[in-house]
Amino acid sequence: YRDCEVRHSRLAMLAAVIWPLQELSDRFFFPPDYTFSVLGGGPTLPFFPLLMALSVMGLGYLDIWSNVIKEETGDAYLPGDCFWDPLNIIVGLDDAERRKMQAREVWNGRFAMVAFMVFVVEEAATKRAVIDLEWNELFFRPVFAVPEIMDWLDVWFSEPSSALFPRN
Repeated sequence: YRDCEVRHSRLAMLAAVIWPLQELSDRFFFPPDYTFSVLGGGPTLPFFPLLMALSVMGLGYLDIWSNVIKEETGDAYLPGDCFWDPLNIIVGLDDAERRKMQAREVWNGRFAMVAFMVFVVEEAATKRAVIDLEWNELFFRPVFAVPEIMDWLDVWFSEPSSALFPRN
Protein backbone atom coordinates (compact mmCIF):
# COMPACT_ATOMS: atom_id res chain seq x y z
CA TYR A 1 0.00 0.00 0.00
CA ARG A 2 2.96 2.28 0.57
CA ASP A 3 3.63 2.38 -3.15
CA CYS A 4 0.10 3.63 -3.89
CA GLU A 5 0.24 6.16 -1.09
CA VAL A 6 3.46 7.68 -2.43
CA ARG A 7 2.02 7.93 -5.93
CA HIS A 8 -1.28 9.40 -4.79
CA SER A 9 0.63 11.88 -2.64
CA ARG A 10 2.54 13.05 -5.70
CA LEU A 11 -0.68 13.42 -7.67
CA ALA A 12 -2.35 15.35 -4.83
CA MET A 13 0.59 17.73 -4.57
CA LEU A 14 0.33 18.47 -8.29
CA ALA A 15 -3.43 18.97 -8.06
CA ALA A 16 -3.17 21.28 -5.04
CA VAL A 17 -0.77 23.50 -6.97
CA ILE A 18 -2.45 23.34 -10.36
CA TRP A 19 -5.97 24.24 -9.14
CA PRO A 20 -5.12 27.78 -7.95
CA LEU A 21 -2.63 28.28 -10.79
CA GLN A 22 -5.45 27.65 -13.25
CA GLU A 23 -7.60 30.30 -11.59
CA LEU A 24 -4.70 32.76 -11.32
CA SER A 25 -3.69 32.30 -14.96
CA ASP A 26 -7.24 33.05 -16.10
CA ARG A 27 -6.92 36.46 -14.42
CA PHE A 28 -4.16 37.42 -16.85
CA PHE A 29 -6.05 36.44 -20.00
CA PHE A 30 -9.67 37.35 -19.27
CA PRO A 31 -11.29 40.71 -18.40
CA PRO A 32 -11.37 41.77 -14.72
CA ASP A 33 -15.13 41.27 -14.40
CA TYR A 34 -14.85 37.66 -15.58
CA THR A 35 -15.37 35.05 -12.87
CA PHE A 36 -14.42 31.43 -13.10
CA SER A 37 -14.31 28.57 -10.67
CA VAL A 38 -13.06 25.08 -11.36
CA LEU A 39 -16.25 23.45 -10.06
CA GLY A 40 -18.60 26.19 -11.27
CA GLY A 41 -17.28 25.98 -14.79
CA GLY A 42 -17.04 28.62 -17.42
CA PRO A 43 -14.59 29.03 -20.28
CA THR A 44 -10.98 28.69 -19.29
CA LEU A 45 -7.60 28.22 -20.87
CA PRO A 46 -6.57 24.59 -21.39
CA PHE A 47 -2.95 24.91 -20.25
CA PHE A 48 -3.16 23.59 -16.71
CA PRO A 49 -5.82 20.92 -17.29
CA LEU A 50 -3.63 19.66 -20.13
CA LEU A 51 -0.59 19.72 -17.84
CA MET A 52 -2.51 17.74 -15.22
CA ALA A 53 -3.65 15.19 -17.81
CA LEU A 54 -0.07 14.78 -19.04
CA SER A 55 1.11 14.41 -15.44
CA VAL A 56 -1.42 11.65 -14.80
CA MET A 57 -0.31 9.87 -17.97
CA GLY A 58 3.32 10.25 -16.90
CA LEU A 59 2.53 8.82 -13.49
CA GLY A 60 0.78 5.91 -15.19
CA TYR A 61 3.91 5.26 -17.22
CA LEU A 62 6.01 5.40 -14.06
CA ASP A 63 3.61 2.92 -12.50
CA ILE A 64 4.32 0.41 -15.26
CA TRP A 65 8.05 1.18 -15.21
CA SER A 66 8.28 0.77 -11.44
CA ASN A 67 6.74 -2.71 -11.67
CA VAL A 68 9.55 -3.69 -14.04
CA ILE A 69 12.10 -2.15 -11.66
CA LYS A 70 10.50 -3.95 -8.68
CA GLU A 71 10.93 -7.29 -10.42
CA GLU A 72 14.55 -6.53 -11.32
CA THR A 73 15.70 -5.17 -7.94
CA GLY A 74 13.77 -7.52 -5.66
CA ASP A 75 14.28 -6.70 -1.97
CA ALA A 76 16.27 -3.52 -2.73
CA TYR A 77 13.14 -1.84 -4.09
CA LEU A 78 11.69 1.01 -2.04
CA PRO A 79 7.96 1.77 -2.50
CA GLY A 80 7.42 4.71 -4.83
CA ASP A 81 11.00 4.62 -6.05
CA CYS A 82 11.09 5.16 -9.79
CA PHE A 83 14.85 5.74 -10.01
CA TRP A 84 14.12 9.22 -11.29
CA ASP A 85 15.47 12.14 -9.26
CA PRO A 86 16.04 15.18 -11.50
CA LEU A 87 17.12 17.43 -8.61
CA ASN A 88 19.50 14.82 -7.16
CA ILE A 89 17.88 15.12 -3.75
CA ILE A 90 18.30 11.50 -2.70
CA VAL A 91 21.56 10.72 -4.49
CA GLY A 92 24.01 9.21 -2.05
CA LEU A 93 21.49 8.65 0.75
CA ASP A 94 21.32 5.29 2.46
CA ASP A 95 18.04 3.34 2.62
CA ALA A 96 17.08 4.74 6.04
CA GLU A 97 17.43 8.33 4.81
CA ARG A 98 15.52 7.51 1.63
CA ARG A 99 12.69 6.13 3.76
CA LYS A 100 12.68 9.35 5.80
CA MET A 101 12.45 11.40 2.60
CA GLN A 102 9.56 9.26 1.40
CA ALA A 103 7.82 9.65 4.75
CA ARG A 104 8.14 13.43 4.38
CA GLU A 105 6.82 13.18 0.84
CA VAL A 106 3.81 11.17 2.02
CA TRP A 107 3.04 13.67 4.81
CA ASN A 108 3.26 16.55 2.32
CA GLY A 109 0.98 14.56 0.04
CA ARG A 110 -1.53 14.00 2.83
CA PHE A 111 -1.53 17.72 3.51
CA ALA A 112 -2.05 18.35 -0.22
CA MET A 113 -4.99 15.91 -0.21
CA VAL A 114 -6.58 17.88 2.62
CA ALA A 115 -5.89 21.16 0.81
CA PHE A 116 -7.49 19.81 -2.35
CA MET A 117 -10.55 18.68 -0.41
CA VAL A 118 -10.79 22.12 1.19
CA PHE A 119 -10.70 23.67 -2.31
CA VAL A 120 -13.59 21.43 -3.37
CA VAL A 121 -15.68 22.23 -0.28
CA GLU A 122 -15.01 25.98 -0.50
CA GLU A 123 -15.97 26.23 -4.16
CA ALA A 124 -19.00 23.98 -3.77
CA ALA A 125 -20.28 25.97 -0.78
CA THR A 126 -19.59 29.49 -2.06
CA LYS A 127 -19.81 29.03 -5.86
CA ARG A 128 -16.76 31.32 -6.10
CA ALA A 129 -13.18 30.70 -7.13
CA VAL A 130 -10.78 29.66 -4.39
CA ILE A 131 -8.52 32.63 -5.07
CA ASP A 132 -11.43 35.08 -4.71
CA LEU A 133 -12.43 34.05 -1.17
CA GLU A 134 -11.56 36.53 1.56
CA TRP A 135 -10.17 33.95 3.99
CA ASN A 136 -7.73 32.68 1.33
CA GLU A 137 -6.32 36.13 0.71
CA LEU A 138 -2.98 35.37 2.37
CA PHE A 139 -2.44 32.30 0.21
CA PHE A 140 -3.08 33.73 -3.25
CA ARG A 141 -2.07 37.39 -3.06
CA PRO A 142 1.33 38.91 -2.52
CA VAL A 143 1.77 39.44 1.19
CA PHE A 144 2.58 43.12 0.77
CA ALA A 145 -0.81 43.65 -0.95
CA VAL A 146 -2.88 42.52 2.06
CA PRO A 147 -4.27 45.70 3.74
CA GLU A 148 -3.35 44.71 7.32
CA ILE A 149 0.22 43.91 6.29
CA MET A 150 0.43 47.12 4.25
CA ASP A 151 -0.55 49.08 7.38
CA TRP A 152 2.06 47.24 9.45
CA LEU A 153 4.74 47.90 6.80
CA ASP A 154 3.76 51.58 6.67
CA VAL A 155 4.13 51.90 10.43
CA TRP A 156 7.47 50.15 10.63
CA PHE A 157 9.05 51.40 7.43
CA SER A 158 7.67 54.92 7.00
CA GLU A 159 10.91 56.35 8.34
CA PRO A 160 14.41 55.40 7.25
CA SER A 161 15.71 52.43 9.18
CA SER A 162 18.59 54.53 10.51
CA ALA A 163 16.06 56.68 12.42
CA LEU A 164 14.42 53.61 13.95
CA PHE A 165 17.66 51.81 14.74
CA PRO A 166 20.45 54.33 15.31
CA ARG A 167 24.01 53.08 15.09
CA ASN A 168 26.36 53.60 17.98
